[in-house]
Amino acid sequence: KSDAMLVIGGRDSSNTHKLFDLCSKVCDATHWIESKDDLLKLDLPSTKNNIGITAGASTPDDIILDRKFFIGLKGIVKNFIGITITNSSHIHSPS
Repeated sequence: KSDAMLVIGGRDSSNTHKLFDLCSKVCDATHWIESKDDLLKLDLPSTKNNIGITAGASTPDDIILDRKFFIGLKGIVKNFIGITITNSSHIHSPS
């Protein structure tokens, strides 16, 4: 279980919107990250040590990796150890 969830992607992305909605249902501290400015404004309490990161299917890999690295550098995650990258290309809604 994540203490906070970051959803990376454009505000006009249907897939990112679905991810955000799903994450918000299980994690009250879900944040939509569209730019580095969003990260700079992000104020997570130090008790939020387990941060989940996901991204919309159309979000380019280099943007996802750049933002993950930036999060670690900024020190948002208190005891930052490293990054695990998984690839999940699509979310499928039940019909």
